[in-house]
Amino acid sequence: MGFRELNAVRGAGAPAIAWSPVTTLFALTVFASAFLLFALEPMFSKMLLPLFGGSPAVWNTSLVFYQLVLLAGYAYADLLRRNLTIRRQTFVHCALVIVAFLFLPTVLPGWVGDPTKSPVLSLLRIATATVALPFFVLAANSSLLQAWFARLRPQADAYALYAASNLGSMLGLVAYTFAFEPFTGLTLQSRLWQSGFLLFAVLLAGCVFVTLRRRDEGTVTGSAVTPDDAGPAIAARRIVRWIALAAVPSSLMLGVTAYLQDEVAAIPLLWTLPLALYLGTFVIAFGLRRFVSRVVVGRAAAFGLVAIAFFMAGQAVAIELAIGLNVVVFFLLALYCHTTLRDDRPPEGRLTQFYLWLAVGGAIGGMFNALIAPQIFALVIEYPLALVVGALLLRSDERGTKSRTDRIWDVGVPLIVGAAMFLFIAAPKVSEIELGTVSVFALAGFVALSAVRHPLRFGLVLAVMFGFALYLPSVNGELYHARDFFGVKHVLRTPTYHWFTHGATLHGAESTLIPHEREPLTYFERSGPVGAIFAHLQPSLRRAHVAVAGLGIGTLACYAQSGQTWTFYEIDPQVAQIATDSNLFRYISACLPKARIVLGDARLSLTREARHEDALLILDAYTSDQIPVHLLTREAFAIYLKALTPHGVLAFDISNVFFDLRSVIGTLAANAGLVAYDRLDAQPDGATRDPGWSPSHWVVVARSDNDLAGLERESGWHALPPSDTIPLWTDDYTSQIRILTRL
Repeated sequence: MGFRELNAVRGAGAPAIAWSPVTTLFALTVFASAFLLFALEPMFSKMLLPLFGGSPAVWNTSLVFYQLVLLAGYAYADLLRRNLTIRRQTFVHCALVIVAFLFLPTVLPGWVGDPTKSPVLSLLRIATATVALPFFVLAANSSLLQAWFARLRPQADAYALYAASNLGSMLGLVAYTFAFEPFTGLTLQSRLWQSGFLLFAVLLAGCVFVTLRRRDEGTVTGSAVTPDDAGPAIAARRIVRWIALAAVPSSLMLGVTAYLQDEVAAIPLLWTLPLALYLGTFVIAFGLRRFVSRVVVGRAAAFGLVAIAFFMAGQAVAIELAIGLNVVVFFLLALYCHTTLRDDRPPEGRLTQFYLWLAVGGAIGGMFNALIAPQIFALVIEYPLALVVGALLLRSDERGTKSRTDRIWDVGVPLIVGAAMFLFIAAPKVSEIELGTVSVFALAGFVALSAVRHPLRFGLVLAVMFGFALYLPSVNGELYHARDFFGVKHVLRTPTYHWFTHGATLHGAESTLIPHEREPLTYFERSGPVGAIFAHLQPSLRRAHVAVAGLGIGTLACYAQSGQTWTFYEIDPQVAQIATDSNLFRYISACLPKARIVLGDARLSLTREARHEDALLILDAYTSDQIPVHLLTREAFAIYLKALTPHGVLAFDISNVFFDLRSVIGTLAANAGLVAYDRLDAQPDGATRDPGWSPSHWVVVARSDNDLAGLERESGWHALPPSDTIPLWTDDYTSQIRILTRL
């Protein structure tokens, strides 16, 4: 039975499900399991930071773990549904829930990782020993309970419970981010989560009781699924389409987040919006009455796709418009795909199989973006690629076989558009023709929209537009770009500077004029706070050791003096490669060619090497929205103090657009019995500064004022008291929400 026949039987305008006490019980149980699942993921990932640091291997391994266990849960539910009676299904599932209690609460061992070794095996071992079984049980619960409900309520649409599942996922994510994390530590979070799991177990017991009681009354048969209630075998082509329709929104969710963070604006917590919308489209598609047809959603998405390609070509647009356009188009495409999946759902007898293939598609999309794309693409190409694939999935209402002419035009039109764009944009001899980039992309967009009823033609024209949009930066002063799991790095050239950006954030600049090539710029100018730090501490730094967490382009190397030894700790190997390439930046090669550069997480490296030998330890790892919170805890401070000499000084670069780190460091310093001072170097009203200057904010911390050599008395430095409102950050408690100043 296809989706047209299924809708005809149920009625397209009928409510998806009739609510009753039994329905409410099943919906609450499905909601609770999904809520707990999405609260567990960020909680467990946060627990890993002090143990393994901020290496991408940690996040990528966590992602693989979540995806594999999620797939295993769906496969387990399908296996039970197809091979066991309902009584045995309930027995096995309840037994697993009871065993899962042995792994709660979630508390990680007090083990510290080795920054020189891959954390993959150790992380997987800890994850398996702590959260694997509870995660597995919760992952399987939604589809399994929907299968039981389908046997209890044959006339109802069990798929509507999938809306409750995704609503739980969405609220679990939001609740953890904005309610639990800001006000509770990991230990309390783990206890609360355990209580939530107990509540889920009680609800599940209620579902089992109802299911078995109705079975005993003869409402539910005791046999496993039979060919009659399972329906005909599902064709391989239909399964492939399910996988594609599930993979595209999953890929788009990660792709739009990476694109906005790297190319538009590094806004904190921006990732929560696409993820919440992604889950919300499931709620809308599977749970609510239709107010807008799928075709209308597809048409709106098509117009948005053309607009994105146009603006991606470098056309000036406000940040708010760029974010809004990309997010709305992502939402429309995800809603279209998920609505199409709902319309093509099989009979409830194959419900668990349907969800298994959806999970396969979601895993393919997510793992492609997180694991494969950073290795094979130097830019965030996976995002426009997913947009193009999404365009190809847009189906027209028109029926019938395409004519030979239509098939020729499907390929011919994109070829003509590509040739025309090459002549006016890429070919060097005709690139100066007055038909500018705006006009060329506008014409290509018009052609794409005229082909919107032909998905293949529309998608290929869109692919041509995105291809040239990605090509344009290479001819506009870009010296170098690279990408890894940490993000996209660009080196740009202007007449007098080389600029280094990581995503949408400036990380350093160097003058190309020979008299100024060793002059520290941006956040590190000699007239700014860091210059004052070195000027006052220089007598105590003779023949001393200086350590820096965060290499950047190596600007601080030009503060080095004869007789000193320097060590830079850098987590990103590509950053180290950029800083030491004299064709890009010369701070390291000209000022400190023998600098020691240690790759790996700074906290783990300092833990391994701490020998009370650093006269000055500079923490410069906080930029834009990415704050490595495990470097700003009480336990991290203890590691820094072990690395310092008895009169050593800590210096923190807290230059940040969105977060106020003064309160965090002031409280940490007071807790450790230290003194702290801060200085903000901002541009006075009406003043003009050199283009290589950037506003900066620095904090110095020492055991006593005497260790600062009078720096605290210099104009602009202010004593930094502990905060009255921000709790002490520890490995158990941190909250970026509490120190967020603006978006």
